[in-house]
Amino acid sequence: MTAEPVAARDSPDDPGARGRAYGGKLISGLFGGGLGSMVVAAWGYDGAYATAGGISMVAAAVALLLRQPGRGTADSSAPRPQPVG
Repeated sequence: MTAEPVAARDSPDDPGARGRAYGGKLISGLFGGGLGSMVVAAWGYDGAYATAGGISMVAAAVALLLRQPGRGTADSSAPRPQPVG
C-alpha cells in the first residue's frame, strides 16, 4: 500500500497539491537512496538511524508550531458578551 490514494484524497480542492505530493515522491525516490547509502557508508547503520531520528524529531517540533489556516487562537474564538440595553 502506498501513499498515493491518501495524498489524492486529502487534497481534492487544491489541484496543485496533488502535483506537489507526487513531486515530493519523485525527489525522494531519486535522491533518498543515494543520500541514505552515503550516510551509512560514512557513519554506519547506528549513525544513519541517529540521523534519521534527529531529522524526525526536528520535523515533529516544526509540526507542533503549525496552525490551520483561517483559524485564530483559542482566545480570539471566545464569545464576547455585550451589555444588554
